[in-house]
Amino acid sequence: MTQYLETDFGGDVPLKMDYQSPEGNILLKEAWVLNAPYPYGLSPDYKTPHHLESPSKSHWLGTNDIGQDILVYALHAAVLSSLTSLILTYLCLWSGSLLGVVAGLYGGSVDITIMWLKELCRSVPFAFLVILIPKHSFGLFMVLFTCTQWTKYAQLCRNKTYELCHQPFMLDASHNKMPLWQRYCQHILPHLSPLCRSQISYTWMNYLAMIESLAYFDIRMYPDLPSLGFLIQQSKMHPQAIWMMTACAIGFGMVGCFALYFSRQKEKDIPVP
Repeated sequence: MTQYLETDFGGDVPLKMDYQSPEGNILLKEAWVLNAPYPYGLSPDYKTPHHLESPSKSHWLGTNDIGQDILVYALHAAVLSSLTSLILTYLCLWSGSLLGVVAGLYGGSVDITIMWLKELCRSVPFAFLVILIPKHSFGLFMVLFTCTQWTKYAQLCRNKTYELCHQPFMLDASHNKMPLWQRYCQHILPHLSPLCRSQISYTWMNYLAMIESLAYFDIRMYPDLPSLGFLIQQSKMHPQAIWMMTACAIGFGMVGCFALYFSRQKEKDIPVP
């Protein structure tokens, strides 16, 4: 939460406080420190005598070529990649479902225009757009991804909306001139929500694989932060460091198990016809 210097504890040099060093023990001789059970972060371990160290009691999955702990790197990469792909999933879900419902409710020229836009966006590969923009920002990456990946939910929600529009309760609402927004909230949204939620986990894993595949080719959304794709690239550059590939398997396995559990929970919410 707060970064302290040695001078904050009575030292003479304004350096970053190292609580494990002999100098730090002298400065903290009248205090007690509660250390983490696995005391490593993303910063390199400068006490490690050799980089690409094999697994040991200190580093359970070894270190990489700059001295970073592989286990910590893989865990940070898995969490960061999962959150990023989940954000992209919900962006595509909301934008695609909204356009799909509008196309299904209005029909006619509105439906034709949205479906033409859907086919146009689906025909443009997302990876091709990213490659064309070498110095892309995180925001631009998110915009390009959403603009090319919303088509799945748009098609799904459009077809479901067309099906619901021919149901007796929707025909009755149309006959009574119920506003479109009220039809959406009362009659369409309760049927679309379970259907869309059941697809979230699979879309999430698809986007995660896409993001990490780009990171493997050094096209990353966050160049300064860890990613599993870059870890796979490092393991390819150092084939003798098999612990790196083990860490990748742990990271992807952890995310995959959570996605399967998440999908099972969502499938329980889908009403049986």
